[in-house]
Amino acid sequence: MPNGVQAEAGAALGTDELALAARLRRINLDLLPVLHELLRTRSVTRTARSFGMTQPAVSRALRQLRAAFEDELLISLGRDTRLTERAEALIGPLQRALCELDLLLRPANPFDPAIERAHLVITTADYVSLLLAPILAEICTAEAPQTVFEFVNAPMRTAEDLARVDF
Repeated sequence: MPNGVQAEAGAALGTDELALAARLRRINLDLLPVLHELLRTRSVTRTARSFGMTQPAVSRALRQLRAAFEDELLISLGRDTRLTERAEALIGPLQRALCELDLLLRPANPFDPAIERAHLVITTADYVSLLLAPILAEICTAEAPQTVFEFVNAPMRTAEDLARVDF
C-alpha cells in the first residue's frame, strides 16, 4: 500500500482498528469454531468427529491455531489433555465472539413458509398432476397457506414456453 493511501486509511480507521485488521489477517477465522470445540472437548479426535473432519485435518488446524495464538493451547499429559492458561482465558471471549458472529451473519428475515406468498406454475402430464396436486395441497394448507400451485398440461415447444413455468 502506498504511504499516502496507508496514511488515509490510518486516519479513517484509527490505530486500534488497523491493529485489529492486522491481527485478523494473521488468522484463518474459519478455525475459530474448531478452536472452540477443541477447548470444549480437549480432544483432536472428538473435535474431528464433531465436525466430520479427519483427525489429521484437526491436527493441522491446531498447529495453525498454535502459531496464530503463539501458545500451545492444548498440552498432552499421557492420556489426559489440559488447557494452557491462554486457552483457558480464550474460552469465554471465544464463545461470546462466535455468538456475536452468529447474530451478525444470521439472515435478517429468515424464510417463513407460513407467511411467504408464492404462485408456482408446474407443467406436467395429467396423471402426475392427479398424483401430486392433492399431496402438495395438503402440505401447503398446513405449512404454506399462501402458496398457490398452478398445474398446466401444455406441450413445451420453445424456450419461451419453458420461461413461463417454474417446474
